[in-house]
Amino acid sequence: MSPRNRRRGRKMLKPFVPLAAFGLSASMLVHVLTLLRLPSPFGEMTGLLHLGAIVVVVPTVLIAQPLLFNAKSWVDASYIFEIPFNLRGQLLLRGCPAWMRRTTTFFGAYVFICLAVLLISTRPGHTATPDTELQWFSGCWMAAYAFALSVLWSAIRVAGRDVLPRCTAGHLVWSTSVRYCQTCRRPVVDGPVSSASGYAGLARSAD
Repeated sequence: MSPRNRRRGRKMLKPFVPLAAFGLSASMLVHVLTLLRLPSPFGEMTGLLHLGAIVVVVPTVLIAQPLLFNAKSWVDASYIFEIPFNLRGQLLLRGCPAWMRRTTTFFGAYVFICLAVLLISTRPGHTATPDTELQWFSGCWMAAYAFALSVLWSAIRVAGRDVLPRCTAGHLVWSTSVRYCQTCRRPVVDGPVSSASGYAGLARSAD
């Protein structure tokens, strides 16, 4: 991708970042108030968070594939389809700070907690209350907005300089925001990785 196209793509993504941030904040507010048995401050407009989640997730999904492909292009071609699933998430969020990656993981895991509560509430002989349903939906909204925000932020960060860094020992570092290798703690240097050893370093980093 040419530098001009990268800048154009980054400009197209930027409007969705504040939208995802607002959606995440609004979903968190609705979720907390629901847990406290308080009404949503948005009233009948709360349902628009559904629409907002779709609006930000669509460009996120579209940018995720080239974001992964650009990362894999720095690895030996024979490994393109062998990158483990857990490393794909790290590559997608390689432009995010550590706290943002952890927050996204937390919201993704929290969805399952909300699902467990919903299943318990709808077991035979019980009927889910509107509050329980809204807790489930708001939990899904938070996960969707958090994922979109992180991926979009990562894509914008790496759009102008999509090169996976490595440390002085040659380990591939999956984040562009760290200064020390997560495997050996040596300083990170810049440079593309185009060999199988670079992929092996990334795999060891995830263990």
